[in-house]
Amino acid sequence: MFIASLMGLIIATVTAWVSFNTEEEVVQTALGLVSLLSVLLALFFAPWIIKILVIGIALLVERIKYSSASKSF
Repeated sequence: MFIASLMGLIIATVTAWVSFNTEEEVVQTALGLVSLLSVLLALFFAPWIIKILVIGIALLVERIKYSSASKSF
């Protein structure tokens, strides 16, 4: 189950990256939906440790963004 969750997160990451780097609107929308679906399914079936890591990384990135933005003023 751990490998399947990681593969789902990798698929979501790759499709999100391609979605941001393509110029085609239909392809962007389709890849965005595939990415969102992959993330939701991967996190739904993921073990607790992966869920905690994903949430922790998201909070850490947000904290770094916030602290760098407040230092620039």
